[in-house]
Formats: sequence, C-alpha cells, structure tokens
Amino acid sequence: MKTAVMILALGAAVLAGGCASTRRVPAPQESQVDAMNAGLREVQGRSTRGGPSLDYVIDPPDIVAIYVKDNEDLSGEQITVGPDGKISRPLIGVVTVAGKTVDEVSEELRGMYSQFIRDASVTVMVTKYQSKFVYVDGEVLRPGRFAYTGNDSVVNVLAQAGFLTKRASPNGIHVARGNPNDPEIYPVRLKDVIIDDDSRTNWLLEPDDIVYVPPSFLSRIGYAIEEIVFPFTTPLRAYATYDDIVD
Repeated sequence: MKTAVMILALGAAVLAGGCASTRRVPAPQESQVDAMNAGLREVQGRSTRGGPSLDYVIDPPDIVAIYVKDNEDLSGEQITVGPDGKISRPLIGVVTVAGKTVDEVSEELRGMYSQFIRDASVTVMVTKYQSKFVYVDGEVLRPGRFAYTGNDSVVNVLAQAGFLTKRASPNGIHVARGNPNDPEIYPVRLKDVIIDDDSRTNWLLEPDDIVYVPPSFLSRIGYAIEEIVFPFTTPLRAYATYDDIVD
C-alpha cells in the first residue's frame, strides 16, 4: 500500500507539473485571433468565390441535376454519375459526362435534345460534390476534408473548417499542392487579405490542396511540454493501480 501511495503521489506531482507548465505557456492573445476570425467572416461574406462553377469537371460519383426547359419528364434532380462516368437520360440514352465541365455537358445535352425538341434549353448543375476534395489541417476548429467545388478559396474552406483556434498563428498559413513529398507551397498573407482587401493570396484551390494553419510559437512550446510530460503519467497510474491490488 505504501508503494502504491508513493507512486500515486509521484504521478500526481508529474501531472500537476505538466498542467502548470502548460498553463505557463499562454495561447496567443484571444483578441487577435477573434479579430482575425471576424475579418475572415467579412471577407468570406463578400467573396464571389464559393458558388457554382461552370468549369467544374464532373467525375464519379458526383450527383447532378439536369433541367430541360418546359419538359419536366426529361428533367431530373438526383442523377448519380456511374463508375463508368456515364448517365442515362430519356430520349437520348446513355451519355458520358465524366471528365467534362458542367458547361460542356450542358452544351452536349442541348445538342442531343435539339434532335427532338425545337430550341432545346438544358441546364446542368452539380447538386452534390463527391469526387474531389480539399483538406484543412492544423489550428482550425474542424480540421478534415471538404468537398471541392471548383470555386473554393482559402477563406472559403477556412470558414467550412470553423475558422482559427485560439492557438493559431496568422503567420505561416499556406497551401500545399502537388507531390506530398515535395509540394509547392503558396503562402497566405491573412493580414493583406483582411486589412488591405488584397485577394492575391486568397488562393483559388485545386483538388487535393492542403490548407495548413500552424500553431503560434508559444503554442508549439506548450505542445512540446505536453508530449514530454503526459506520456509518463499513464504508466505511473497503471502501476499504482496494480500495486494497490497486489498489496
């Protein structure tokens, strides 16, 4: 029992020391991050990027809607592009849409329906983007992957990821593109985007791009301390529990 008590005391001391050390490493000024997030929301609200793109390339398993003017029977709102890249439509049969832009598919279908309908008017829209993604990692509230729509900017995807955490650094944010082992890096100058309304580094993203938000310098120190301290607490607690049972 005495051994168990000593081990528990040691574990508690290490744990308390780790927590105290973490507390001594403050996050960046909350007001600074809050101001950045407020600015990002404003930029995102007035941005023209993020809407439907006629240049988006359709691929499986995207879901599209096709509207043939004045012909409800020929229209459809939930048409899934098959693994072979094709869809099937009344009157015109099977059509290959994969690898083509929304605008190209609209024109192709209009030409095909014109054989049966005078002055055919066809509109194609992607209603669910499922074939391509962009990624957000680092100090955001909801890191992960997000559907690529062909009109996605850095600010748009940061908004989808819940904006910056209190530990984020506004400096060092970047887009990584291409070969993961040797990516092209595109720096994002948030202050220019927000304060100067300079959208040059609010990059228009491509499929598989990664937007990375680094932690601040002080936050990196805090993470390093946690990695050093906390791995030792679990074995100590486990040993103390076992020793208590044996005694």
